[in-house]
Amino acid sequence: SGGDKSAGSSGAGGGSGAQQEPSSSQAQDDEDEILDDETRIMSTTELRQRIHLLDNDIRVMRSDVQRIQHESRGQRERIREVFFASTG
Repeated sequence: SGGDKSAGSSGAGGGSGAQQEPSSSQAQDDEDEILDDETRIMSTTELRQRIHLLDNDIRVMRSDVQRIQHESRGQRERIREVFFASTG
């Protein structure tokens, strides 16, 4: 996954981008081309490993979202309790 970061940063840090900011769709197209080139040369085993890592990342991120939503609900409830306790 370290290769992903370098590929993404090299696409975003192009020389022409310093003079004129590319549109987000153009930047996405450039990044897609880099990823296409990268995946085109990967073996089936490497692709399966990449998919597995991405699936794990997605699972972790979903878990983080659920945890943050739960914490947020708890904090909102505590704020309501404090607010109504101080006004009542």
